[in-house]
Amino acid sequence: MQATETCKKRAFHTFFHILEIVVAVFLYTVFFTITGKGIPCIFRLITGLKCPGCGMTHALSEILQGNIRNALSYNALSVTICPIIGFYLLYKEINYIKTGDKELGIIEILGLIVCFLVVTWYFLYRNNFI
Repeated sequence: MQATETCKKRAFHTFFHILEIVVAVFLYTVFFTITGKGIPCIFRLITGLKCPGCGMTHALSEILQGNIRNALSYNALSVTICPIIGFYLLYKEINYIKTGDKELGIIEILGLIVCFLVVTWYFLYRNNFI
């Protein structure tokens, strides 16, 4: 009985954390769609370079309108690697609810390293370093 209560408690907290994120992203996207103004990229303002996240707000707006090609032109990561990371985080949350385990396995660590390398390559490519 104790394990079930603990599992329910973890599920409750996880649900509200995910709900907070979804509501924040939704409100931000609605604000951006109405005003056309997003959060400026501090990295780009300082360096003049596009960070790997530059253009994600525009891309998300295009995705929500069904324009995948336009979304890719704003930020290819938003259409490719972000959904993969999103599904991975969902998997981790479900695993945490069931078992309480937060440890990363070797496959997960290797996957995160691959994601880091892809994001680094994308940063270098979009800023014409390679």
